[in-house]
Parts: sequence; structure tokens; C-alpha cells
Amino acid sequence: MLGYSELAYYLLPFLTAVFLGFGTWWLGKLMFSPAVGWIASVLVVLAPRYVRDMPHILPDYLAAGIFTLAVALIFWVSVNRSGISSYRSLLAITLAGVLLGWAYLTREYIVVLFPCIGLALLLLKMPRREWVAFCLGAFSVYLLECIWGWLIYGDPFIRLFAVSGPRETSRSFATGTWEIIKQFPEAFNNIRGGIFVAGLVTFGLLSGLAGLVSRNPSWKVLASWSVLGWMFFTLIALLPIWLFDGEAVYLRMHKFRYWALIFPPVFISAVAGLFFLANLLARGSRIISTAVVMALLAIPAFGYLLGLAKVAASDDLVRGNNNEYQEFREFLIREQDSLPDVFWTDYGTGASGVRSLPIYFYNWAGSKKIWDGNLRYISKGSSTWIDQAKISSGYVILDRNKYSYFAGKSIPLYFSTPETIWATIFRSSNGHVLVLDPSRSPAVNNGNSSENKSIPGLNVVK
Repeated sequence: MLGYSELAYYLLPFLTAVFLGFGTWWLGKLMFSPAVGWIASVLVVLAPRYVRDMPHILPDYLAAGIFTLAVALIFWVSVNRSGISSYRSLLAITLAGVLLGWAYLTREYIVVLFPCIGLALLLLKMPRREWVAFCLGAFSVYLLECIWGWLIYGDPFIRLFAVSGPRETSRSFATGTWEIIKQFPEAFNNIRGGIFVAGLVTFGLLSGLAGLVSRNPSWKVLASWSVLGWMFFTLIALLPIWLFDGEAVYLRMHKFRYWALIFPPVFISAVAGLFFLANLLARGSRIISTAVVMALLAIPAFGYLLGLAKVAASDDLVRGNNNEYQEFREFLIREQDSLPDVFWTDYGTGASGVRSLPIYFYNWAGSKKIWDGNLRYISKGSSTWIDQAKISSGYVILDRNKYSYFAGKSIPLYFSTPETIWATIFRSSNGHVLVLDPSRSPAVNNGNSSENKSIPGLNVVK
């Protein structure tokens, strides 16, 4: 069960969405009201850019969800202090510490938000024994990591050293000061309707700034969380520009997922801020207040609808919209008795594609392996290709969705127009996934007619 399967692949992204959504709802409910929690939770998990990333296994979102649950547990203990025993409060606070340690193991840069936890414990006037319980919970997880590093690698701090150094990346990304300052709302804006969502998160960030002067512990925690996170990511991206005149860029803040750690406080602040403004305008009338909130939320909701429609029509989703890989698996099942021992595919798009393809060699649950042969590669990276003569047996699996990766790069003719060279054994209904037989000419196409089209933007080397 599970194993190397489609079910196992999608289980973690699903749990990530549950953690992120539930944590945001619970924290918003504890800090303000159930309505704030529900609305903020929906806004987080349905953010179009997040929905586009959701099917991928990305640790940033999971770390954000776990950290939010840790903060929510601290507030739950504070809110229910009079109704729970000392034992239950200690147990909950210890679990919050464990969750913080888990969040660190999931994404190391969560450490920049540790002061927010300390601020929450301080503002909520947690007794000393609960501070100790929280620290023990967090330290126990870190201790397990040290033991693992020592047993496996002979160095208890190997993971810390491995991730502590900056990783230089391309200067093709934003290097101007203003470009970097506005990267957070801009991350929501590069999809249809994103300008409305960007406006909402900008309002949430400004609400967090205003919360710094509030006496309400909830606003202070949200403010420190969102502002501290935004300042850290922005300053890390700005420092190479200021200190080294843009010679290097050490943080790829154009990556939407890097901002995930501040999604919960920003969206909770945005919704709570809208309710605050609505109450001011309504002057105590609950009906008018609710109507104002709904009217204000209709603006970003319009952006959400536009963005989600765009995402739904995109091939960016791992599974795809036309089930081409499900069709591929059905082909494997149908032809199981006559399949060769070798499949060839390209390695040009990196490890992610190579690791996801074998998922479909199993049934959906991973309980049965459909094909148990040898997977080989016709390329290493995007520049090294094996000779066509060496691909004389087995089947070749190609995914046209990935061809944009090779735009402007030199590729062999057999990769550009494979259907003019080899017989097509299988073609998905949308034409994206192909299985070809290099031992047969295209004149024998097993009844599959096709348009033998070259892929635009490719530099073919004959």
C-alpha cells in the first residue's frame, strides 16, 4: 500500500493544505472570531498561485502550516486557561514545541520566526514551567536530528552546516531595490487577476504594521510574524545589492513558495483589518458591518476567480488536466504482456521529472507494479545526448509538456521530431505524452495517425 505511488505522491501536498488551512482557521478563530478564521483559511488555501504549486512536494508550505499550528496551540492554552488542567496545558505547550522543531526540520529558515514564539509566550504571560515545557519539546526534535547526523554521517551538526551557506543564483532575477521591496505582493500578481490578490496581501501587511502599536497580544504577534518575515526575506535579497553592487543574488524571492511562512499572519491580518474597518463604518450595526466586509472581499474574490480559472486551464499542474499520464498507465496495463524490458526517457528537465515518471509504473495505490524493467536516459542535462544508434531496443517515452525547457538549446533531430523517425505506439488524447518504438519505422504506426510536427523554439542539430 502507498509505496512509490500516485497516492503517496499526492498525500503530502494534501496534508500540507490541511495543516495550512486548519492552522490558519484555528489561529484566526482564537485571535479574533470564527468568521475571521474561516475567511482567512479559505483565502490562503485557494490563493491561485498556491493552488498551482499545491500538487508539488514543496517543504515551505508544510513548514508554514506546522508553525501556524504551533502558534495556535499556544493561543489555545492561553484562551482556555481556566477550563483545562495544568497537565493538559503542559502537554499542549510541549506539543507546540515539538511542532516548532518539526517546522525547523521541514524548512530551516523558520528560525527567523523564533522570536515571534518568544513574544507570544511573553505577551500571553505563560508561566515559567510552560516556557520550559515548550523549549524541551523543541529541543527534543533537534536532538533527534543531531543523533541522526552523528549515527549516519559522523557529524551531529552536518545538516546545519549544509544549509547555512548562501546559494548564489542568477542575476536575471530582480536586482533593483524597489523591485525587491515589492516582491511579496508581486509574487501574487504574476497570474491573471493577481492585482486584486496583491492588493489584499498589501493591506494585510500594512494592517500588521499598524498592529505593532496595538495593545492586543494577537495583533502584536501577527505584526511581528508578518513584518519580521517580510523584513528578513527582503533584507537578505537587498544586502548583495547594497554591499556588492548587485554582483550576486543569494535569495530567489521571485519564488512564490519562499513567502509561505508569512501567509497565515498576513491573511489573518487582512481579514481582521477589514472587519475592523467595517465596524468603524457600521457604527455598531452588525448587518451593515457584515455587508461592508462582504463588499470589500468581493474585490479580491474576483481576482481569485480569474486566477483559479487560469490555473485550472494550465498544464503546470503535476497531474495535468487531461489525465495524459493516467492514459499512459492504462496503456501499460493494456500492453503489459508485450512491454519491453527497457524504457528510454530524457533527463533534461532534472530529477523531478525523472522521479515522477516511475509513479505511473505502479497502480494508483502503489500496491501493484505494472512494469518492472530498466529505465534509461537519452540525455544528461540539456546538452549531452546519446547517439540515436544506441537507442535500438525498448520504447522511448517523451513528454511534450517539458519541451519548453529545451527552447534555444541544441538538441538532436530524433528528439525534435521523433514521430518522423520512430513508430508511435501510444499517444495521449492531448498529444502530450508519446511512446515510440525505435526498432520500427513511422510507416508502421500501429493504426495511430499523427501530425509529425517539430517543436517550435528548438535548435535542432542533425
